[in-house]
Amino acid sequence: MSNKAKNPNPYAKSAKDKAKAAKNKKVNDSAKENLRGQSGLTDMSGVDGYFRPEHGVNRWSLGTQLIMGNFLQTIGLNFLMLLFFAPVLYLILSRAYTIMQSAAGSPFTSNMGIGYFPITNMVGLEESILYNANFTTFIWMPLAAIWLSVGLSGGLYLMRNLAWGENVTVIKGFISGVKKNFVPMLIETLLYSLVLSASAIMISYLNRDMAVNGTVWYLTLSKIALYVLIVLATLHFMSMISLIVTYKGSFFALFKNAMVLSTVLSPLNAIFAAFSLLPFIMLFFSGTMTFGVMLILMFGATFFLVVWTLYNQWVYEKFLDQRVERYKASREEEEQHENRKKAATNASAQNGYVAVGTKQSGLAGVKAVTDYEVGLTAIEGAFTRDSLVKAEQEKQQF
Repeated sequence: MSNKAKNPNPYAKSAKDKAKAAKNKKVNDSAKENLRGQSGLTDMSGVDGYFRPEHGVNRWSLGTQLIMGNFLQTIGLNFLMLLFFAPVLYLILSRAYTIMQSAAGSPFTSNMGIGYFPITNMVGLEESILYNANFTTFIWMPLAAIWLSVGLSGGLYLMRNLAWGENVTVIKGFISGVKKNFVPMLIETLLYSLVLSASAIMISYLNRDMAVNGTVWYLTLSKIALYVLIVLATLHFMSMISLIVTYKGSFFALFKNAMVLSTVLSPLNAIFAAFSLLPFIMLFFSGTMTFGVMLILMFGATFFLVVWTLYNQWVYEKFLDQRVERYKASREEEEQHENRKKAATNASAQNGYVAVGTKQSGLAGVKAVTDYEVGLTAIEGAFTRDSLVKAEQEKQQF
């Protein structure tokens, strides 16, 4: 039996291979456009009635405009946010003051020499001071988080609308954001503050224990795990607070999506989170604390809102919006509405009429037609059938 008889269509295999290769190429191209791990994301039921515009400037320029475009608005928003950051800032500064005061009266910072008794055992003293300061600070952090959640609910929502080009006022937009987002923001902020506080206190305790009793491998691993937990919890918290004010959906759906985004984009999230919180990070170092306080008082809170909001809007537009069905439907409805509006305007202009909301340029000779200009015969109070027939004939002429 010949090869031709065995394979009546010698091109069938090559056609199949080409189709398979084309399919693989399509899948690969689609995978390049999507976020790695995006299959774990869920539909968060669309947006909050606003549509993101396509800005004609890049995001760095847009961020500069948001901060410097209306300086009074920037200052006002910053002072408003400082009211809600105040308890957290007080705890951080109080911790630093406690450490400095305790260290100043400790033997390891005093002068040693003639006339001073040698102190031979100071093991664990420094670690004990840090443990006491951290315990005193972080034990109150969940209470401060309750007040902070109010500010995050209103501030992030307000900045989201400003970034989308909405014309909103500071107080009105802030209050609206608090009403819409306070409950999920409160739950997330409380959860994060509990994880952060417990981890920070436990790390200080392990440091003191290892300084007194010696280092062992399982305590070192425990300390490393706690540091990793703090980093992951911080990235998740940062992702979550932006999702809450941007999308609708249940708390668990938002929580799951925040886990996906904070994991697969963790390096990029860490960079922009650190950049947005730079003035606040300066408070943890004695050399930059004063400069950090000055930045926060001027525009530090607004800087955080602008940087973190614009970064997350870029993430959503690039990786997430194509997965949100209601968001796509809303965008399509908006585009269809605009197309119908343009079509109606064009049709009206061609027929010689001026559509509502359009300019009359190009229609200078057009004016309304009145009964006086067409010469219709007026019908008196008493009329006959012949009068109606005559009026109808005159009407047909025009």
